[in-house]
Amino acid sequence: MFTRRFSLVSISAVICFVLLAAEGVSAGSFLNWWHNLMQSQRNTHIIARAQQDVGVNVQQSCKEWVRTVVRSASGNTVTIPPNSSNDTRWQSHSYCHRYAPPVSMANFRVGYIIQMRWRNQNGVSNPHTAIILSRTSSGMDWIESNWQGDQTVRIRHVSFSQFNQAVGSNYSVYKIE
Repeated sequence: MFTRRFSLVSISAVICFVLLAAEGVSAGSFLNWWHNLMQSQRNTHIIARAQQDVGVNVQQSCKEWVRTVVRSASGNTVTIPPNSSNDTRWQSHSYCHRYAPPVSMANFRVGYIIQMRWRNQNGVSNPHTAIILSRTSSGMDWIESNWQGDQTVRIRHVSFSQFNQAVGSNYSVYKIE
């Protein structure tokens, strides 16, 4: 499946490059296509790429899978940086804008990424990374890998009250620019 996706992406990239070259678009402009998109378009690319893996065992932890999704969606333009010493925060990067708590949940947007420390009902706390797939007035749908410990990508609904109880202020929200 990865080979098929890779070959389709490669073919699409070559076709786009040829078409842009025929239109007189410079190679530099082509390579910066990601940064010329509106934020909503970048978010849409991230979501579309993430949805390709729903139900697939991707053999990656949550953060590594999100890194793969962002790198692929951006045409290798953006790579999510490693975590800082705090596992709810990434090292600084010019293309990853961080919203630190307390940030209003109204600012959580589809396509944004949450890096958090999730505390389960037994009090065990683990780092986790998820992409916001959709929002309602009461919560969010996430697309994530490895939530059940099996490296499979799934969609899960998390209510705002559940998020507050399990995460509190141990999170960062990222917009990929």
